[in-house]
Amino acid sequence: MTTTLLHEIAIPLVVFFALGAWAISARAQESAADRFKGGRGDVHSSGFETVTRLKGEPLAPRFPEIGPASGAVERAVLSSGTVIFLKEDHRLPLIRIEAILRGGSAYETPATLAVADLTASQMRDGGTALHAAQALDDRLAFLAARVSVNAGDESITASLDVLSKDFDEAFALFFEVLTRPAFDPARLELARRRGLFGLWHRNDNPGVILDREYTRLLYGESHPRGFMLTPERLNAIGRDDLVAYHERIVRPDNLWITAVGDFRRTDVAAKLEKALEALPKPAAPLPLPPLPKATGAPRPGVYVVNRPITQSNIAVGHPGISRDNPDRYAVDLMNRILGGGSFSSRITERVRSDEGLAYSARSAYPIGDRDLGLFRATVQTKTESTGRAVALILEEIEKMQSGAISKNEFETARESVLYGFVNRFDDPVQNVVRLMRLEFEGLPYDWDRRAFEGYSAVKPEDVASAARKYLRPSDLTIFVVGDAAAMGKDLEAFGKPTPVVIQDFAPPGGRKANG
Repeated sequence: MTTTLLHEIAIPLVVFFALGAWAISARAQESAADRFKGGRGDVHSSGFETVTRLKGEPLAPRFPEIGPASGAVERAVLSSGTVIFLKEDHRLPLIRIEAILRGGSAYETPATLAVADLTASQMRDGGTALHAAQALDDRLAFLAARVSVNAGDESITASLDVLSKDFDEAFALFFEVLTRPAFDPARLELARRRGLFGLWHRNDNPGVILDREYTRLLYGESHPRGFMLTPERLNAIGRDDLVAYHERIVRPDNLWITAVGDFRRTDVAAKLEKALEALPKPAAPLPLPPLPKATGAPRPGVYVVNRPITQSNIAVGHPGISRDNPDRYAVDLMNRILGGGSFSSRITERVRSDEGLAYSARSAYPIGDRDLGLFRATVQTKTESTGRAVALILEEIEKMQSGAISKNEFETARESVLYGFVNRFDDPVQNVVRLMRLEFEGLPYDWDRRAFEGYSAVKPEDVASAARKYLRPSDLTIFVVGDAAAMGKDLEAFGKPTPVVIQDFAPPGGRKANG
């Protein structure tokens, strides 16, 4: 080990032990009364307070940006109308391409359900007009190239990862997948069978049941998040449906592409321009319906899915907010204090640490959805402690909604977010994809900078105000998947339980029953 390296290690160790000795000395000098003053989470030694004063405010990271600056991302619009984002990165001989198309499950109706997902999977798995499915798999494997296509709520995403030396061939195969899929009937049937198997086993996991049925209840059956796929619907989807869907959404004016890696920008831009010439320019606007909007109507009450299991899976919550809510940063910090932060968050500390009723007890209050998200506190506990676990969660929600927030809770939540920004933009690929996604979703390029500044500006009184406004105890849905008979009357203390009947699908010739 060199002298320089020993020196680099020794200095941090000296500082660490010096601070530790300082804290111990200060601790020894304080009185018992000093050690037990302060609000919730504020009971610390004077040594702790002394050490924490040494920390500084979180520093803003270097946010990705578009422009001529060194290291910035180049944005261009091709003659076809396709928007491209390019960034050279010659540190490794790798290239990443990602494309986004507007589409996905949010645009579907019950009559078109699952077409987007099957189209995406079969664009990759079903071969192309020039390469049969197996031949395509073999060639990509030979090149050590990865091509994937996936459907989300509001987009279809296709990506390519390849060594730069093999880029030209892999790029050609990628665009075949994107623009000329064959939708091989045999591969489609295999995908259908996988989907049917999943439907037959959709109720094997009580946690999956809880998430699915809680979501369906609060969004309602008229919202895409409340739709239910059935074997009959899956069997009704044919190859022609996939071809028609592909023709409808794969068009140059509905395409955003990023390229990051070991290349020259002008070369890749020229390749993209040429590859997109094969796509016909559309004469009509993109034929997609307006995106749905959740009503936000609460469903207060107690709901039970009866399953003969030894543990109860519980969700307590109500409709939440969307990303355009001006209070979203305060809401996020509020949730981190309530149950979305570390083991010291209130619900986790009360249910898990204080009473030992569960290994995991937490809450989530999404703030990044275009549509309204769902607030929920979740816990899995033994059947006989179901009522107690629910009562504790309700108590903590009500305390948060009407009570004070300690200095330590606020600072811990705020700093966990702001310090987390430091490593968020280390990956050049994800930085470029992030910028593309922001444009795709109609958001400003400095969205992340605004978020950092927004979190920085939140004050404790803003978090307390958010708790009063966005936690609504009277609107809470209590949803339980568990043994109704074994739970007895525990849940009746919160209201008369409403049974929720879920559909159990079975293979042809098997038994089909309601739970």
